[in-house]
Amino acid sequence: MSATTDGRIFGMVRSLSLVVLAGAAVSLTSARGANAWGDEGHRIVGRIALSLLTPQARRQVDALLAADTDTLTAPDFVARTTWADHWRDSDRNTTKIRYTATQQRHFVDIELTAPDLAQACAGSPLPAGSPASIELAQDCVLDKVRQFAAELADQETAGPERILALKYLLHFTSDLHQPLHAADNHDGGGNDVPQPNS
Repeated sequence: MSATTDGRIFGMVRSLSLVVLAGAAVSLTSARGANAWGDEGHRIVGRIALSLLTPQARRQVDALLAADTDTLTAPDFVARTTWADHWRDSDRNTTKIRYTATQQRHFVDIELTAPDLAQACAGSPLPAGSPASIELAQDCVLDKVRQFAAELADQETAGPERILALKYLLHFTSDLHQPLHAADNHDGGGNDVPQPNS
């Protein structure tokens, strides 16, 4: 991987992070409650991110997505921001193989009362020669963003794995900025907090 390519990919990830903050602000001002992030929040962030891509980055992303034959979501940039949730949930009510293998990837539970990133996220390195899509017991979103960004930047990564890396990064960049996906108050990442009118 060249330093130029590496810099462009990580620059794109940084840009996506800034875009996500804007998307988070839009989503948090919604009166629809904590469950409002979902597909809608991811698509809002995706629309903003898409508008900020350089023409060259847009061509590269479009080429990767055009090669994707997966039909779980529509093949466009904005729809693919929801792909990782749809993949995870595709067997949630049956075998739970995908659900169990990938659910930890979507968040990092950093305790509010005693923040400890090392405890919240194992920082597990990939086994040598393994793709980022490998299922590790201690996955967290921070590890996966770092691993998938490296794969996406590496032109030697096989096409199908680069496509997966892109789809996961489109999704996880938004997950990182969803407040309840990055903090925990002994409440299951906010999942155990009762919501009014729910």
